[in-house]
Amino acid sequence: MDNHFGEESDELLMLSFKAGEDKAFEELVKRYKTKLFNYIYKYISDVERSEEITQEVFIRIYRSRERYKIKAKFSTFIYRIALNLAFNEVRNRNRRKTDLHNEFDDKVFDDKIREHNTPEKIYEKKEIEHIVNREISNLSSKYKDVILLCDIEGLSYKEVAQILDISIGTVQSRLSRGRVRLKQRLENVLNIK
Repeated sequence: MDNHFGEESDELLMLSFKAGEDKAFEELVKRYKTKLFNYIYKYISDVERSEEITQEVFIRIYRSRERYKIKAKFSTFIYRIALNLAFNEVRNRNRRKTDLHNEFDDKVFDDKIREHNTPEKIYEKKEIEHIVNREISNLSSKYKDVILLCDIEGLSYKEVAQILDISIGTVQSRLSRGRVRLKQRLENVLNIK
């Protein structure tokens, strides 16, 4: 079986999918499924809803394939959809005024456990990761958005600016301020002096 789609750019895959190549869509799902799930989970802290929202992102892309045009990188397009859905989820939760705390789930993290790690070290790493994710979640959305997109997802300032519809300077400013706030929160929680 020839899988030439593995070498194509995201944008060309989307155009191939638009032209009727379902395998191109499968390749996009393969490339983005885990990244989007992790991004959404870090935004909303709910494993089941993160899975549902990740599926909804791909459903929306599937349904809107006929209207797709290359205006920006595909990653900008897909993260914008994910951000909107995650933001709506948080907003709807706040409206319902329910407190939805979920247990920490191991599958969210791509920890590569090495043989020399002791169970205590593994637990400690996961506990710290959980605390960092919780503190990112507690930041205001303007800081949380840029930290998740730049620092966690590794997107460029330009891509983040397009996703959030703000200037690159605003991305840099929010990222700097958000990092300072996150550092302060972590110092307090972890008792680091």
